[in-house]
Formats: sequence, C-alpha cells, structure tokens
Amino acid sequence: MIAAGELRHRISVQELSRTPDSLGQLTDTWTTVLDNISCVIEDLSGKQLEAAQAMSSEINTLIRLRYNAAITNRMRVSYPAKNQTFKIVAVLNVDSMNVEQHLMCSRNLVKMST
Repeated sequence: MIAAGELRHRISVQELSRTPDSLGQLTDTWTTVLDNISCVIEDLSGKQLEAAQAMSSEINTLIRLRYNAAITNRMRVSYPAKNQTFKIVAVLNVDSMNVEQHLMCSRNLVKMST
C-alpha cells in the first residue's frame, strides 16, 4: 500500500478520441478523463537509440497510484508540472487486491544530433 505522504505528484489521464473536422476528416484529440490524481512517479531506466540523424532517448517510468478500474493501456498520462506525457504500456493491479495500481509507462525525448 502506498503511504499518503508518498503521493506527491499530480497527473491527468487522457483518452484518444477521433472527431470529424469541418471537412469531415477525422482529427485525433486527447481528452482528459481523470484529473488531479495523486501518484508517485519513478524513472526506472533509460536507453538511447541512434536512428538516421536523430538521437532519441526512451525512458521507462513506473507510476504508482491508488487503484482505478477506469485506467487502461489505451490511454496516456499527462504530468503538467514537468510538461511531460507518458504512454501507458501496461496497467498492473498489484496483488489483484484493487488497492494499488502500477502503470508501466514510457516517454521519448528526441534531440537532433549535430
């Protein structure tokens, strides 16, 4: 169980929706479905990949929070305090107890090489 004092980060969970624009073309929009969720964000590892002329860093992150059945791996996490967005790779119900949830996430940082 997560101690209340550990839950120092605030995130939003967003879901992708496709809406038609004025020309009938579908536009992807991320809509916030859960807001101001208390959690713990921990970077687990990072790896660098060199592709073409860009250097990309992928960071694997664990987000620990109280259980919420509405969260799925088709969503993403927004962390506004650091202007970061995380792709949810897996949603884990810790010990299948519906008390604590772990979101295994990744985020990419892209830098152009010189």
